[in-house]
Amino acid sequence: MEKRVLLAIFLCFLSLYLWQTLVVEPVPPKPAAAAGTASSPAASSPAAAGTAAATATPARAVASATAAAAPSTAAEAPLPLVGDTREREIRIETGDVIAVFTNRGARLKSWRLKHYLDPEKQPMEMIAELPSQPLPFTLRAGDDQTTAMLTSALYTVGGTPSGPIAGPTAIRFEYSTAGNGVHVVKEFELSPAGYIVNFTGTVTTGGDGQQAAAAPFTIHWGPAIGDAKENVNYTKKADGILFQDGKVRRVTGANVATQPIQEGTFGYAGVDDNYFLTAALFPGPSKVTFQAVSIPPLPNSKAPARNLMAWAVEPQTPGTKKFFAGPKDFDVLAAIDRDVVRAIDFGMFSLLVVPLLRSLKWVNGYVGNWGWSIIILTIILNAIMFPLRHKSVVSMRKMQQLQPEVKAIQERYSKLKATDPGKQKMNQEMMALFREHGVN
Repeated sequence: MEKRVLLAIFLCFLSLYLWQTLVVEPVPPKPAAAAGTASSPAASSPAAAGTAAATATPARAVASATAAAAPSTAAEAPLPLVGDTREREIRIETGDVIAVFTNRGARLKSWRLKHYLDPEKQPMEMIAELPSQPLPFTLRAGDDQTTAMLTSALYTVGGTPSGPIAGPTAIRFEYSTAGNGVHVVKEFELSPAGYIVNFTGTVTTGGDGQQAAAAPFTIHWGPAIGDAKENVNYTKKADGILFQDGKVRRVTGANVATQPIQEGTFGYAGVDDNYFLTAALFPGPSKVTFQAVSIPPLPNSKAPARNLMAWAVEPQTPGTKKFFAGPKDFDVLAAIDRDVVRAIDFGMFSLLVVPLLRSLKWVNGYVGNWGWSIIILTIILNAIMFPLRHKSVVSMRKMQQLQPEVKAIQERYSKLKATDPGKQKMNQEMMALFREHGVN
């Protein structure tokens, strides 16, 4: 009986295996996509709607995309007067950085350093693009609805949907709506060399039959520094940094929990780690907000979670603001301002370290190899110190030769050296011996 049951179970499993292996089920035909239906993901996306309406005017095309994405709120959404019909990416490359902007929200999507490589030997990425965090130059103005509109809107590039950018290292975005009369202009200009981007932004409201008024806004950078893919063994984790009243002040994750907002007149404010810095330069009177961001490790990775720091700045004065995103290189920071160099933490030995660092960089400018530069600098320092070292060695050898006579003097005064007169006589005799043999 038991044998028959086992045989039956075996035959059942064998039948199932042969059926799955030999009998191929027909693939059901894909349903035809109904053009213009809201149930189709392709048709309901803003990009697809914008593509379908490419021949329409920009205002009508964007309105159609908004209606397809959210039919219930289409009537409440303001109608764009100036806007684009689809999302675009604009790449700007200088001698030091590769920047990629997106016209969705007119924000910076990628900022890579050409002369600094990540573990995969690719240009170092300074932006951590996370779903729950804003991209750099996301603006917060007015209420949440206005902020969401400014972030998701498709801006024109160079004034028209297909117009050129303002220059080889400059770009201009513009967006405006009817109804609430919001008008936004964002202008970026990258330095041809270096790691600075100049940003000019204006947000005005009440332009539809009312007197337009400039609205204050907060500039979000988001998480920094940006490698969110894998944990990197930085010597120092990312912390907030503020330069105020001639002093550098750092904001750690523990400080953020108790005081996330810092107000004052800052020389620069942002986030840095041991090697890189992202900061607003000379923002003046501002409100700076920090937020601790924890990124879990990749699946099947034993690395700990990445702890980043997101930051935003709200300048109290209008005008162009400078932002830096690059290496904490002494010469790079010194070219901006001497106070910016203080972002590098040299510790208590800065008076010694800074001259040595500058000397090493000077030697490397001729040699081009850091290993040989260190060796050559060591030889130069030894050559400079050779006279002092030679004199010290000669004096030490003479002391060794005079050691028997010094010992004899000490023994002669062994009974009297406990008294002051005995000590004085012993010291006088030893000094006379040293002078006689030229020992200093």
